[in-house]
Amino acid sequence: IDQAEQRTNEMPGSTSTSPPRDTVDSSAAPSDVDDITAAAEHQQHFARVYLPQLYANAPGTTHLILSNSNCRDVSVTALADALRINTSLLVLDLADNGITDVGLERIAEVVRHNKTLMHIHLDGNAFTDEGIFALAKAAENNFTVTRLTISRNHTQLSEAARGAVQTIVQLNERPPALKQLVLRVERGEAPSTV
Repeated sequence: IDQAEQRTNEMPGSTSTSPPRDTVDSSAAPSDVDDITAAAEHQQHFARVYLPQLYANAPGTTHLILSNSNCRDVSVTALADALRINTSLLVLDLADNGITDVGLERIAEVVRHNKTLMHIHLDGNAFTDEGIFALAKAAENNFTVTRLTISRNHTQLSEAARGAVQTIVQLNERPPALKQLVLRVERGEAPSTV
């Protein structure tokens, strides 16, 4: 079972939406024109197939698996706009797409506003500590994301960045009131009384 299938099976009873996998002749060296053409075709397919489903809040669309699908920052920007209002998607897999801090900041906006996404897979991308800290900050007030994967990043993340993500995920597993109390104490604020 490949990683995408394994991640799809994480939420029982749900359906997934994933791009078609084409067979590529690896012996042929791609040119810049081929890369641009492939990216344009991906953008058109993405806009035609996935975005309408997300904007429509199609109840059967709970998983969006776009791992290794050439989904760059431009696609993530369009995706983020749809996910800000989507309430059906539970799992988002954007692993191995070369997403940079630009795309990660858009994902952070999604995390800040979307209250249904539970699992976000961002393995094998190209973001730095700056993007990670933006994501961690956005997740402070999100109580639904319980799994956030960032392994195999193409840039070296500091321990502080990895720790920030781990802390947010751990806090999301606690009840909301306790999470707020812990965040206040960690910031040096006096906890509010109820």
